[in-house]
Amino acid sequence: MNQILLDSLRKITEEENAILHGSSSVQKKLYTSKKEFVIDNAKLLERGHLIELRPHTRFVHFPRHRHNYVEMVYMCSGTTTHIINDTDRIKLNAGDLLFLNQNATQEIFPAKEEDIAVNFIILPEFFDCALTMIERD
Repeated sequence: MNQILLDSLRKITEEENAILHGSSSVQKKLYTSKKEFVIDNAKLLERGHLIELRPHTRFVHFPRHRHNYVEMVYMCSGTTTHIINDTDRIKLNAGDLLFLNQNATQEIFPAKEEDIAVNFIILPEFFDCALTMIERD
């Protein structure tokens, strides 16, 4: 992976800084306004965009949750461990991809500083656009 990009992704985010300085759990308000932990694309995507990416939050257990979008996780370096649908334990290594639909549940064990993953937040409409392009060729 491009070293400059990897170095940029390694930077401690504001959220991670709060975790490192005493916040022992995920700040759910950053991800949802609902009681049930469904991560809301409206909290993460710029209005009008179909896809966004952000580094995975490290140093904290990410409790069981769902998404109202399709998520793709790309593991840039290190590892992360995920529990999918309460039963499947998946360890991602550098170069691995994980795709999750909107019905899947996910739990993520704490990542360390060198465990760098990128989350792609993808609205289902994105695939409509992509498929239209394929149909033309």
